[in-house]
Amino acid sequence: MTPFRQIRRRAAATCAALAALWCLSHVAAPAARWQSARQPAFQASSLQAAAGQGLLLGILGGYRSIMADFAWVRAYVFWERQDRAACETHMRLSATLDPANPYFWRQMAHITAFDMPHWEIWRLRHGGTLTLAPAVARQRTHQYARHALKFLAEGAARNPLAQAQFWADAAIIALNRLEDPRQAVEFYRRAAECPNPSWFAPRAYAIILGMKLGEPAAAARWLRAYIQRLQASPGADPHGLRAELEELAQKLEAGPQKRPPTTPSPGPAGT
Repeated sequence: MTPFRQIRRRAAATCAALAALWCLSHVAAPAARWQSARQPAFQASSLQAAAGQGLLLGILGGYRSIMADFAWVRAYVFWERQDRAACETHMRLSATLDPANPYFWRQMAHITAFDMPHWEIWRLRHGGTLTLAPAVARQRTHQYARHALKFLAEGAARNPLAQAQFWADAAIIALNRLEDPRQAVEFYRRAAECPNPSWFAPRAYAIILGMKLGEPAAAARWLRAYIQRLQASPGADPHGLRAELEELAQKLEAGPQKRPPTTPSPGPAGT
């Protein structure tokens, strides 16, 4: 079979899949309305999940990753328009079609945590013409951040070899969007203790726990245990961090250093 004929066949299969999805959406719409009116106990989200993970994947078959990329491009279009609902729908579709791609999950979480709150707060302020209580803005920011953490948790479950990346992202969101250093250190701990740990997670965990949360002894103990695991497992320290972590543990064990008393500088001559 010539390459040109292969391309034609793939294009025809993709068009057929898209046509089938379009027909399916129109056929399913009356049934969805009937279900919503007569069976409210059956949630639409469960129907969407079943269709996305079963029927949709079966129709697309080996073309799922291609369609996932198309859906992501479409999500970016809605991102530029600041259309939260449409953007999230297409991002979710990309992650459903290609759940083993960490990029979709991580970017979906970052957009949800860092971009979408600004869109909504701007709308609530009517384009900046009205003031908004800081408590309301903070509440919306926290709401989107918690939503993003759910995406990261699901993505970590579906990508076990990339869990450290997901937990490190979760720590950043917890620290900068939820303003919750206690939750952030827990995520950094997970990122450090994964089979493929994040290189900066051990240091970030110890610094936040020991210096920001005021528990240097607990941070030093954890670091010592972590260093022992690195020593016991050849190849577990590909970034050569052991010496740096050892120095940090010593600083935490020493506690805050007292500054020597300063000698007052002499005043101007003649005073």
